[in-house]
Amino acid sequence: MAEEFIFIWHDYFGENVKAKSKYRAIVKAAFEEVNSKYLLPYGRNFTPVFGDTKQSECPALFQVLSQQDLFQPNQGYWIEIIGKISLSTFAIFDLTHNSLRSHLNANVILEYGVALGLNKSCHVLTAQLRLVKRHLSNIAGTLVYPYNNTAALRNAIIEICQLHATMLRKV
Repeated sequence: MAEEFIFIWHDYFGENVKAKSKYRAIVKAAFEEVNSKYLLPYGRNFTPVFGDTKQSECPALFQVLSQQDLFQPNQGYWIEIIGKISLSTFAIFDLTHNSLRSHLNANVILEYGVALGLNKSCHVLTAQLRLVKRHLSNIAGTLVYPYNNTAALRNAIIEICQLHATMLRKV
């Protein structure tokens, strides 16, 4: 089975482990739905990769990172992030800042810039569309998916993944 790594970056959530777990459960459920309906019958699979995905959570990713000299233990967080983005088929960035609702998430914007620099297909999610329009009005070539609840978040992720699943099936 061909495994496609998909880089997903979102707010850190600070000490709110419950909110982070809930967010990731929504993401993973959306991926599972797309995989079962659109990819597994064709021998493909989308695997979500988060910025803090550990080697024990996704050994296949780290094996490929190591083979391509994009990962070595204790090499530094940025090198690992760049490697994860490099291996991704496409990337999803949620610019929502959960603790400061009047700000976009600067760290996510930085990684978004890295992905653009690596010529990755990027998609932006946000619960703060007004801020994206005001501060990042010129994000040419990128689709922005606003959401205001968990169902809309899930549907946006499914829509993004369906788009790429359709493209992969044509290859």
